[in-house]
Amino acid sequence: MTADPGRLQPAHEPRCECVECRVQSAILLLRTGRAAMALRVLEEVPMLLTDALGMAYARGHDRAILTMRTKPKGPRVAFPRQAEELRRHVDRLGAERVAATLALQVADLGPLLEGRVQLGSSGLEKLRRAG
Repeated sequence: MTADPGRLQPAHEPRCECVECRVQSAILLLRTGRAAMALRVLEEVPMLLTDALGMAYARGHDRAILTMRTKPKGPRVAFPRQAEELRRHVDRLGAERVAATLALQVADLGPLLEGRVQLGSSGLEKLRRAG
């Protein structure tokens, strides 16, 4: 519906029961001096507003839940910067030398390179000094 006060017909279907149409009808009835009829039209508006707000909230809530559920589940990267630095050291020095410098097995480098496990700062300092 438009805000044009001179309009006599709402933009919705005839006998539309939406809140907007009810309020517009009541305004028209009030302008034409039919206050009792306007009151009857407006009596259910608070309940309709409550229902409409509840439905809008529920739709938003459902969308939020669906969005959270559709996020890809993958390995979580807790230490991405450190993992990137460690990967650069592996590229430069090789996996065996990096593992030896850190006193680890080569197989133990996996979680470090994925960023799931944090390496102590002294280990990174050793790698930075290794040439």
